[in-house]
Amino acid sequence: MLRFAVNRVATKAFPVRAMATQATTVSTADFEAVAALLDSDEGRRSLANIKSQFLESQARLAEITSEAGPKIDWAELRKNVDPALVQAHDEALKSITWPKFDNSATIEDVRKKFEAFQKEAAALSAEAEKAVADIDREVAKTERIKEKVSSMTIDEYLEEFPEAAKKIDAESVQHSLMP
Repeated sequence: MLRFAVNRVATKAFPVRAMATQATTVSTADFEAVAALLDSDEGRRSLANIKSQFLESQARLAEITSEAGPKIDWAELRKNVDPALVQAHDEALKSITWPKFDNSATIEDVRKKFEAFQKEAAALSAEAEKAVADIDREVAKTERIKEKVSSMTIDEYLEEFPEAAKKIDAESVQHSLMP
């Protein structure tokens, strides 16, 4: 609500600026492409006239939007809008701290950081390639076992999986009924 009240006061004080701020961004027309499509001199003259008017209006719009807007009359706003709301908005507006751009970084600093990132990326890429190779070996092993599973003997299975053989041996020793 306060935004609308502020906009109302601002549009009364400076209507051209209000229209300029509400306008969408102006796109640049490709006048040369349009001129190539025209075949008459009169059409080209009209296009040149339109282009100059367009450029003038674009320059004027840039000039208008770059001008500082009118100062907000907080007293008038307090009369027309809830004073507590206006006070809260005023305090919030004054408490805004805009970040400062730190341009102390030089191109050399950025290059060093970029090179460090490239080295890290290369190391991660090499590590990923090793992981992919390991996964490919596991997939090949699984495929090989999958092909033999229907005709595999227990000896072939235990040869393929030595950890299973150790586990079976440990269980048989533990549960052995023989002294």
